Amino acid sequence: MSKFDRATVRMVSDEAEAALEAVAAKYGMTLSRGNGRFSPDRLTVKFDFCMATGTGAPSDFAQKAKMVGLPEDCFGKTFISGSTRYTVTEINLRRRKYPVSGTGPKGGRYKFTADTVKRGLVRAA
Repeated sequence: MSKFDRATVRMVSDEAEAALEAVAAKYGMTLSRGNGRFSPDRLTVKFDFCMATGTGAPSDFAQKAKMVGLPEDCFGKTFISGSTRYTVTEINLRRRKYPVSGTGPKGGRYKFTADTVKRGLVRAA
């Protein structure tokens, strides 16, 4: 590999996240991958470690969920958007329009509005 391109960045970031997940699990934390940037010769990726609760949710998840109008216990719950089932994985208050992150059935990461998730939780119940 002589330079970073989009495919290489995704591959390296995914592999780094997988390796750090093991470290987070060992110490009872959760891990979330933040934004990153790259140039042909440099890659910067942000990873956040957060202390987990007994359910595996980040310790501040219930507070964030309440702030966006979601149930405090929605971490890891399945909701339906369109005809696809997703799992709630994170709430990022800095993203005003799409604060909720979820994973799809094939492992892809997606962003949702709080209203979409709220309706989807009702549909999935």
